[in-house]
Amino acid sequence: MLVDQASVLRSRVRQQTAQTTSNRWSRSEVAPVEIKSPRTILVSSGKGGAGKSSVALNLGLSLAQTGKRVMLVDASAGLSHLDLLCGLNAYWNLEHVITGSRFLNDVLLNVMENVDLVTGLSSAIETGLRVPAQKAKLTSQLDRIAGNVDFVVIDSSCGLSSLNRQLINAVDLAYIVTTLETTALADSYSMLKSLAGQQLETRIELIVNRSDASTAQAAYANLKQTMTMFLHRDMPLAGSIPEDVHVQKAVMSRYPLVISHPESPAAQAIKQLTRRAVSSMGRQRDQGPFFRRLMS
Repeated sequence: MLVDQASVLRSRVRQQTAQTTSNRWSRSEVAPVEIKSPRTILVSSGKGGAGKSSVALNLGLSLAQTGKRVMLVDASAGLSHLDLLCGLNAYWNLEHVITGSRFLNDVLLNVMENVDLVTGLSSAIETGLRVPAQKAKLTSQLDRIAGNVDFVVIDSSCGLSSLNRQLINAVDLAYIVTTLETTALADSYSMLKSLAGQQLETRIELIVNRSDASTAQAAYANLKQTMTMFLHRDMPLAGSIPEDVHVQKAVMSRYPLVISHPESPAAQAIKQLTRRAVSSMGRQRDQGPFFRRLMS
């Protein structure tokens, strides 16, 4: 009888979640540790359907494949997506920690070696406004975990909500994922326009999804001209990810692309984005622990 690779991954992940993650973070919450700020990356988009969640997940896994320790955070409003894309089910999330019905250990999911996932950041921030003491406790716990990783990669909601503004202001690097659709490009421009008046330390870059490099470069050239003319600022092109049938196969199988089809064109593009991110990001901001800054 043949065993599906995705089933094997899910089985292994469940075992690691039960046996490894809980013990590791139990120790980290008890033992005093020096809290440091990891490098932080946000993946967002102007509109839905651009593929930002797939980009965020595979970027985080690709970083882990280079030996980095990664914390994946699902900050999308409503139902989470990252857990589904990697064959997991986040029954509980950070909102349950805020309300006291679950411990932080209960909501941490181990995706693969060096990668842990937490969902429900958006709901936790909203709920935390009503219970500030619980929010402060959760913030401290999250920062202790983040202090043990090299990168925090956040999948956020589409558009420029108040939470997205908070996230963009707090992270080191923000990727805006778009496609070649006119509406997607227009919404990406609108996001940058809304941020144009702010003094941001965050570097904001564009990723063109489902496009070959030359077409993406041509579309970006037009967008850059408009930004320069009307906004007097630029949004560098980080790269493009080609149309690839393996992406849909990975989504349907709930088995991440960079693991299931590492030699596919889209996976190779993700790895190129990973190398660019690692080489271009300098030291993280010296402004205190990340989650404390975000949720203050």
